[in-house]
Amino acid sequence: MRGMLKFLVACFVFFFFILFTGRVGVYSQGSLCYFTSTQVNPGQGASVPAAQPVQFQIMLIGSCPTPGFYTIRADLVNPATSKVLSTDQEPLVANGPFIAMLNESLLVPPTIGPWNLQLSAYILFNGAVVAPSLETFGLNIVPYTPPPTVATTETTIVESTNTTSSMIQPTTNQTSITELSTASSTSQIVGTTNNTLLFSVQLIVAVLLILVILAVLIRTTRKQR
Repeated sequence: MRGMLKFLVACFVFFFFILFTGRVGVYSQGSLCYFTSTQVNPGQGASVPAAQPVQFQIMLIGSCPTPGFYTIRADLVNPATSKVLSTDQEPLVANGPFIAMLNESLLVPPTIGPWNLQLSAYILFNGAVVAPSLETFGLNIVPYTPPPTVATTETTIVESTNTTSSMIQPTTNQTSITELSTASSTSQIVGTTNNTLLFSVQLIVAVLLILVILAVLIRTTRKQR
């Protein structure tokens, strides 16, 4: 009886061990996770300006039918040296099909010509890669053409307006000064004329007084004789 009981316990433990290790194997290996499409913009054949920063939009489409908490990552790699130029990753809670959007930025080389890049995408579970995807694409580096500067035109217009105003103001000031000078000259002329008339009146009065005095003296002299 005891032997039968030990056998049943051993079978029970073995059954749960196989079940548990099987579930762990599914999640760790991630055999059910896969990519169906990877897209990058700008992509194959696109033109990018030399020595300028470019923003890459990466769309990753796939499926992880086994529920779990994953991490999805995308690397932009130099295929000639295998050097990772830029990377971005986000948490992924998957229970079937998924679409993930990532953004990365690179500085375009200054040399005009073709520029090859590799998009390396991964789905990770507990730090282990469970689904990889590699795609190489080529871009065309073209000379950078700066956009027209509208602000410079506006500044020129403002400066022209200020110049015109400064040209008008001295003219106005000169006109005012001329008017003041004319008014001052007129006032001086009027004042001089008034002074001349006053002097003439005073002279006439003095002459009349002298004549009156002479007349009185002559009359007095005649009476004494």
